[in-house]
This record gives sequence, structure tokens and C-alpha cells, in this order.
Amino acid sequence: MIADITPQPNPMFFWQAFLAIAFLAGIGANVATMMSVKRSLKREITPQPLVVKEAANYVRKEDCVQRHAESTQRFEMLKEQLDELRIERHTDTNALHEKVNAVALQVSGLDVATQQQNAWLKRMDEKLDQINRRPR
Repeated sequence: MIADITPQPNPMFFWQAFLAIAFLAGIGANVATMMSVKRSLKREITPQPLVVKEAANYVRKEDCVQRHAESTQRFEMLKEQLDELRIERHTDTNALHEKVNAVALQVSGLDVATQQQNAWLKRMDEKLDQINRRPR
């Protein structure tokens, strides 16, 4: 009876304890590795926020006004050139339309002349056929 009351050691207890200790040792090794790597890495921030440059590279208001005036003048010049090109294109287009209309008129005149000549040739052909059909 007393033998039944005494606790029996669990055979899996040692295996589970070994796995828990190995798990904790692995986590400790990972943390130690990360800490050593973090110390060895040197972080450099670019561009350097604390480095102050000389104030030689600034833009004055007069420079901006001058560049704006130059840009406006150039824009106006380009606008005038564009207007001239538009007028020239319009003139060229009108001249081309006049030439096309003249050619169309001549072609229509040729068409009428061709129809008249075809009619005349048809009459001549009919007369020649009548002459050829007469007995000799």
C-alpha cells in the first residue's frame, strides 16, 4: 500500500526539461548575436543634418525677377513667331485651295469635252456603218 502512494518519476520529464533548457539557450544565443551585430554596425545618416553649408548659394529676388522677365520676353517672341506661322499656313492653304479648284474646273471641262467627242465619234461610227452597209 505504501508503495502505491510514493510518486513514480515520469520518464518524459527529463526529455521535456532538456528541450526547455535548449530552447532558452537558443533564444539567449540569438539575443547575444543580435546585440553584438548591433554594436558592430555603424549607422551613417546622409545627408548630414548637422553640417551647415556656407550661404554662398542663395538666389536673390532680383535674379528671380530678371529670369521671369527674360522668360516672359522669350514667350512673347515665340508667340509672335507662332502667329506668323499660322498666318503663313493660312495663306498657303488658301493658295492651295485655289489651285485645286482650278484643276477641278479644268478636269470637269475635259470631262464635258470628252463626252462631246465620244458622242461625235459615235455618230461618225454610225454613219460609217451606214455607208458600209449600202450596196455597191
